Amino acid sequence: MSRYEMVATVRVDGVQLDRASVAYGLDHICGYFIQVFSPDDPDEIVLNVDSLFTGLTDAQMLEWFHKMGIYDRIPRRHMSEMGLDLLEWAKPAIGV
Repeated sequence: MSRYEMVATVRVDGVQLDRASVAYGLDHICGYFIQVFSPDDPDEIVLNVDSLFTGLTDAQMLEWFHKMGIYDRIPRRHMSEMGLDLLEWAKPAIGV
């Protein structure tokens, strides 16, 4: 299991959230996951996607990172630990 967190300005559904808490990683039950918490209420989840409940794939995870505007802030070590480093070849397929 790997879980990482950051505070960042992100875009979710066309709305910019400043200083939102972002958690992401690879869980042995839920698979890949991304959670974005409201900067105004840390108990409010603005985005909650994962492999088990919403079908999040590894390629979709990278796409979400791009859409949210945080792809360049994700350490390559984290991607490697989640197995995403193998997806660098997929970047043209997801338009990045």
